[in-house]
Amino acid sequence: KEEEKMINNQCYDCHSDETKFPWNAYIAPVYWELESNINGARKFFNFSNLGLLKIKNSQNEECYEALEEGEMPVGVYILMHEEAQFSNKESESLKTWFKNFTTSLN
Repeated sequence: KEEEKMINNQCYDCHSDETKFPWNAYIAPVYWELESNINGARKFFNFSNLGLLKIKNSQNEECYEALEEGEMPVGVYILMHEEAQFSNKESESLKTWFKNFTTSLN
C-alpha cells in the first residue's frame, strides 16, 4: 500500500530501529538533539517493535492529529531530510489511512 510505503520512507528514521543517521549526526550537539528526538519518537511507538498494523488505536488518533496540525514530520528533521516533508496529497492520504485504520479497530 502507498501509505505504508510513505510511513516506511518518511517515519521509520525516528519511529523504528532502522534509523539512517546523516553524516553530521555524530557531532555534538547535533547528536544530542537527534538522540533526544529519536528516543522520544520510539517511546511513543516503535514500528520495529509494534509492526505497522499493531499500533494502538489511540496512537493512530495521535498520528492523525499530528499530521492534521502539521507537527509531523518534525521541522528540525525536515531541515536535514527535505525528502521527508509530506506533500499535501501525501498528508491527506495518510490522515485518511490513520482515520480509517482507527475506525476499523473499533
